[in-house]
Amino acid sequence: MMPGWEASDHMCGLFGFVKLDNRNTPSVRRLVRLGREMDSRGGHAAGLCIPAAKPCTVDYWRDDMTAGELLPQIARQIADASPSFAVGHTRFATHGDSSNADNLHPHPYSRHDGAGVIAHNGVLWDHETAAAQHGVDLVGECDSELFARLIEADEDDDLLARVRRSIEACGL
Repeated sequence: MMPGWEASDHMCGLFGFVKLDNRNTPSVRRLVRLGREMDSRGGHAAGLCIPAAKPCTVDYWRDDMTAGELLPQIARQIADASPSFAVGHTRFATHGDSSNADNLHPHPYSRHDGAGVIAHNGVLWDHETAAAQHGVDLVGECDSELFARLIEADEDDDLLARVRRSIEACGL
């Protein structure tokens, strides 16, 4: 935790966009501004995910810097991709070192039927016990990674059902 900050006073920040049609293309400049505004909600690290060129895959960037620092560095890649959506996260670290990318959001998951990411704002208490109970291995130390590993391990082809079960398994 950052010196002088209390966990009850600060939370992670979530930001992004969904492109509803071809006429409304969100600008990278607007995305960078949203990220900078979220920096006050978690200055330990930032990440962003967009759809990749290959179907059913995602591109993501995560680093232990603020969104205001990360997003300008990847702005050209985002603009060139002209993504249909973006999911961003600014991290207020409660579990795991922010210098380890495995502890940063968005947390990717991959299955035979596609890939995705999760970004979460909150704390999952006792996430290591829940992971063991459900037979999933966590790569990093971040509590929110549990969602991604549960979605990944679930054999149901219905994504919404997998997400619901991961939420329930996390005690939420």
